[in-house]
Amino acid sequence: MATINHTLANIVNENDSRISGKIATWTSLTETNNVGDKFEAIAYRDQTVQITGTFGGATITMQGSNDDVTWVTLKDTTGVDIEYSGTNRLVGILQAPRYVRPSISGGSGTSLKVVLASASAR
Repeated sequence: MATINHTLANIVNENDSRISGKIATWTSLTETNNVGDKFEAIAYRDQTVQITGTFGGATITMQGSNDDVTWVTLKDTTGVDIEYSGTNRLVGILQAPRYVRPSISGGSGTSLKVVLASASAR
């Protein structure tokens, strides 16, 4: 198992300078490179995750932690676990933990990309 590092980009709202945020992207998540490194999300109240690629029978879970030790499955805005296999998704995250990361289990020939948009108002 290997950890995939995320890349970061800034979000600047052209219509409202009070809204800003970050885009965290984890690429090439596979059955062997199956955990994304943590993204510190505590400053961002609104988070949406996009999951795309080839699932290859894998299940991807978005996880959150406040202590960087115990990781739990996050829920979407309808209260359902963010745990998917086989189809691309774009969902809002209900909780606002300190850290967020993707994690994959199972699969073969898996290649997924996870993009987390995190925004806050100033």
